[in-house]
Amino acid sequence: MREILFRGQNIDYNWVFGGYVFISGTTMAGHLCKGGKYIIDEYGKPHEVNSATIGEYTGMKDSKGVKIFEGDILSVNGKYPKIVEYAEDRMSFCLINIEELKHADWKDIKQVPGVVRWNDFKREILVIGNIHDNPEMLNSE
Repeated sequence: MREILFRGQNIDYNWVFGGYVFISGTTMAGHLCKGGKYIIDEYGKPHEVNSATIGEYTGMKDSKGVKIFEGDILSVNGKYPKIVEYAEDRMSFCLINIEELKHADWKDIKQVPGVVRWNDFKREILVIGNIHDNPEMLNSE
């Protein structure tokens, strides 16, 4: 069974990891909460997060053992930066070449790496940032 884990940035721009819930009421497990999206940490404490930063763990790790989440920016063999994104139309985590984002006609091209490909290139894949903390990487030449 794969590990189900989410991350999101709280109001202080710190990353919080755990389970994801939407709370419409005012309390949860003894904590006062307003309606919104929350990450529940390992201690059961809810943290309100910016919904735009919520990303799911892909179940894969890079060559240094770092967990790969939606929104991460990866390098393959020290180059070819790619963004990890979940594609509803493919029901899969996909990789998008950052270079292709610059060309509108290429924007819908997504790579769906199979498990064999992840494992073949595992030693060469590194998390080098993410789209929230490192937006400048999306415009790199």
